[in-house]
Amino acid sequence: AQLAERGLFDMFFMADSISFWRGSLEAMSRDSHVAWIEPFTLMGALAQHTDKLGLACTATTTYDQPFFLARRFASLDLVSGGRAAWNLVTTGSEHAGKSFGFDQHIEKSIRYRSAREFAHVVRGLWNSWGDGAFVFLATVSVADMCERLGIAVERDGFETVGGYLLTRLGRVPTAGETVDVDDLTVEVLEAERRRVRKVRMGHRSGVEAVAK
Repeated sequence: AQLAERGLFDMFFMADSISFWRGSLEAMSRDSHVAWIEPFTLMGALAQHTDKLGLACTATTTYDQPFFLARRFASLDLVSGGRAAWNLVTTGSEHAGKSFGFDQHIEKSIRYRSAREFAHVVRGLWNSWGDGAFVFLATVSVADMCERLGIAVERDGFETVGGYLLTRLGRVPTAGETVDVDDLTVEVLEAERRRVRKVRMGHRSGVEAVAK
């Protein structure tokens, strides 16, 4: 990871699998396909020995829950100084379900439909922390806390979702989005992957400038 950072690489990516490599029992004979270290633990360690390198983890939506996954990534993002990234996958291996108490593998159409909803919920959790400081007092009401913490989703799979995350999780804005920075308004005109290519900046008074 340090070598990649010195070489000016943008990101360190770790693939992961929660089953046999490509579902093959024969792969058990090859150590490199068996001894998968858990990626969040590894990335947390690498965060302490790197400064600018992005840290991307693979995490499945098929055998996880939105809140727990959102919390793990929020924690990694915090300890790494905003460098965490999620490689979203569904689990295609028919062997994986047995590790989680499922007798049969979940159908592909169900996995993909659930993944879209899962991602929607995770993004909602990452954005659920309200703007501004929130001082917790002994007399704070539950209603006040609900306005600041958690989200509620009424959909097929996850009827209600709520909970505490460390902070609002940032991300790279996409083309067409507007971001407020202090007294400036920044509109993203062109963006590609992790890089913003062109923006339009303006003061709240309406004076604008285009920067590349």
